[in-house]
Amino acid sequence: MKKPVSLLFLSFTLVIGLIGYKIYNSNKEKQSNNIALAFMFDNIEEMIESSQFVITGEIFEEPAEYQRQLSDKVVTEHLYQVKVSDVVHNRLNEEFKIGDEMSVSHALLFKMGNTKYALLDESELLKTGKYLLFLNHNPVDRSQFTLVSPNHIYKEDRNGDFLNVIKGTNLNIIHQSDLTNMK
Repeated sequence: MKKPVSLLFLSFTLVIGLIGYKIYNSNKEKQSNNIALAFMFDNIEEMIESSQFVITGEIFEEPAEYQRQLSDKVVTEHLYQVKVSDVVHNRLNEEFKIGDEMSVSHALLFKMGNTKYALLDESELLKTGKYLLFLNHNPVDRSQFTLVSPNHIYKEDRNGDFLNVIKGTNLNIIHQSDLTNMK
């Protein structure tokens, strides 16, 4: 009597295991979305140290979205046209002056294989307005600049201070007086 019950139990376990394996493999093939970690700063000095170029600038039009192949991944970015209002910090060999226009790339997500990694919980479209931007030259296209971190994008408020448009960071506001100390 024990032998038939044991065989029945073993057969049942084997069938459940095979069904689980089939479900696991079918889900494995589907595309998945994950949140990637993006660099976060705790103070202004860290951001300046990591930046080649810090400006205040005006975003004056909607961005263009494009994808770029980088070795084993595809990066989706928004490309903004920015008009320089003030050069706060410049460690580049190039001179920039008020009124110059430049392209600033804002990475939104990257895809490796069938998996997408969002750089932000919500990919916010930056609206027209004046921003404080911490930038580096784009290593692929030297005519573009990239944000030092997608988590630190500061838009000017009514008081002339800059509020981080990305919520949940330790450095949410940069005061106008802080800009004077950066130069």
